[in-house]
Amino acid sequence: MNDRIFLDSNLLVYFATEPAKVPIVENLIRQNNGAFASTQTLNEFSNVCLKRGLLNFSEVHGAVEQFILLLRI
Repeated sequence: MNDRIFLDSNLLVYFATEPAKVPIVENLIRQNNGAFASTQTLNEFSNVCLKRGLLNFSEVHGAVEQFILLLRI
């Protein structure tokens, strides 16, 4: 059975800000062709990264664009 998985904002933050965790999240996406996130998740990702100073606006924008290409929204 090939279930779709939902990626929450924490996983997206790890993917964008913690290089050691990138392979883990990439494997989740690759192994589960139906991986998806919601628009709310993208908003939460943006908010966390900006408020905590993890990424600047242009980096957040680029990451969100990548997520839109990689995931089903």
